[in-house]
Amino acid sequence: MCPGLVRGAREAGCDAHAVDCFANPQDVAALLDSTPDDVCLVDRGHGLSADVVRRIPARTVLYYPDILPTLHHASAHGRLRYEEFRSVAPAYDDVILHDYHALEFLLGEGYRNLRGVVILPFDPRRHRAYGLPRDLDVVFIGSPSPHRTAWVDTLRAAGIDVAWPNAWGDLFVTWLNRARIVLNLHFAETPNTELRIVEALATRSFVVSEPISEPAAFQAGEHFATATLETAADVIRHSLAHPEERERIAAQGHAYVLGRHSSRHCVEEILSLLPEPA
Repeated sequence: MCPGLVRGAREAGCDAHAVDCFANPQDVAALLDSTPDDVCLVDRGHGLSADVVRRIPARTVLYYPDILPTLHHASAHGRLRYEEFRSVAPAYDDVILHDYHALEFLLGEGYRNLRGVVILPFDPRRHRAYGLPRDLDVVFIGSPSPHRTAWVDTLRAAGIDVAWPNAWGDLFVTWLNRARIVLNLHFAETPNTELRIVEALATRSFVVSEPISEPAAFQAGEHFATATLETAADVIRHSLAHPEERERIAAQGHAYVLGRHSSRHCVEEILSLLPEPA
């Protein structure tokens, strides 16, 4: 588990420990020393082969955070991630997805260890409001892709000032805190419900997003705003011209994720989805 999920598990009352088998392959030994009463919650699974997963005595749970194909979309990125997923997912006792975009596809492919969907969480120690002046109109943070570049180029051509920094860690959170609007864009055409939405709302930022894969997860007009490529410039101009409306929605979105989508909530929800052992 990543450090945020470990803290969340401890806040949920679990005796939790983290190992990084990708950076430290020798940490696999700690997993092999687990007991059947333990739960091994794996975030994505880098560094763990299917053979190793099957040898872990603990109950193994894969929490998969990336884009996968759907019944209607199969981007090159999604197909690549699916090759990674399919090589290890069948070895786990339980699999949890981060949104609904691939659930029907995977059920059709015969996966019977799928337990449900838990939205990716924010880390309360990292993602929080700093109270900084919101001195940047629009900020987008994310890895480059043709889809995202087309969006940003279109907005800039329409006169929207979009900052696209390469920021990680504390600097990433600072950029979110400086934005009047945080833009959420999918990596490819495949709809998704990105972690970026939760992280931005946790900093009390106002979010404008492409339509997400699970519309019920956040309410447009109450927690954030949605826009298509054709409407985004107008939505952004309206939001910039109405700061009180923007700040009200940002405050509502902030309260919503604080009460539902912290790392503690994530771990509690994952554990609640696991069926009782046979």
